[in-house]
Amino acid sequence: MVRKIIFGVLITILIAIAIAFTALGCSEESDHWRAASPMPEQRGQHAIAVHDGSLYFFGGTVTEDVLAEGVFSYEYSTDTYTEGLASIPTKRSRLQASTVGDFIYVIGGWDKSRYLGTVEKYDPLKDSWTTGLEPMPTIRRDAAQVVHHGKIYVIGGREKGKQGSTANEVYDPDEDAWRSLAPMPTYRRQITAEVHDGVIYVFGGEDNETKDMDVVEAYHIDEDRWETGLAPMPTGRHEPASAIDSERGQIYVTGGDVGSRDVTGAHERYDIDTDTWSTLDPLPIPRYNFHGRWLDGAAHYPGGRVPAGDGVRDYHIYDPGQD
Repeated sequence: MVRKIIFGVLITILIAIAIAFTALGCSEESDHWRAASPMPEQRGQHAIAVHDGSLYFFGGTVTEDVLAEGVFSYEYSTDTYTEGLASIPTKRSRLQASTVGDFIYVIGGWDKSRYLGTVEKYDPLKDSWTTGLEPMPTIRRDAAQVVHHGKIYVIGGREKGKQGSTANEVYDPDEDAWRSLAPMPTYRRQITAEVHDGVIYVFGGEDNETKDMDVVEAYHIDEDRWETGLAPMPTGRHEPASAIDSERGQIYVTGGDVGSRDVTGAHERYDIDTDTWSTLDPLPIPRYNFHGRWLDGAAHYPGGRVPAGDGVRDYHIYDPGQD
């Protein structure tokens, strides 16, 4: 009798644990998800950029209060990291990074005391930095950043004294100059964006009342105009990551925060041609404050933060295959 009671209690505990993990989105990795080697150190609120098949990591936080300084890279073909690269000149989190030609441009952010408009250029071939570039006109953090035809577009984010921003500015690396464009229709921060065929798609974020948003808006670069009324995200959230499969015209949005550090593993795909969404297998470890990149036919999601606020070393890759 006692054995039966103990066995019943154990079964109940195991079921409860399984339910808890499912609720958190911590399902086992599916056929589409796989884990890369863990990053050398914890990172959240960091920036990433692809150059010559390698992924480079800049800034961010190690823990809630500690800014990261080191720069490292990840070689996908060998699943290995190169550490000890030249440190970022201005330590900061909540920044953005984009590759144009042979260089990676790191823009904006927060140094725990000031919002920054800083622009710094990294040369992966020489492992060196160039500073003193023309700063971003609208100083902000938590913006979205994309590259189109050799120019860098920085949209939204958080300005000092405000919850959100509608700023839309473009940087020309050849001229080291900025230009203001048509503002985004909706004030929001902690957004993500991708560009396809001359159109920038902006997803999610928080508004001026810190409300999670499911809004999708599109900026038509050649016409300097915004398009609204696109299909909303199935899961409204801020601080998600995204990656674009340009060949298929599909954008993947994963993770994020749906409340006050109510972290989600939601993984959804937006089809540009049909303006529709699909719900996919969730991110194996829910997190927020991170970025994604499309590399060698798959979406890469390294790092991020967990509810406690610390960065993680986890690096997950989503391969859609024929899905």
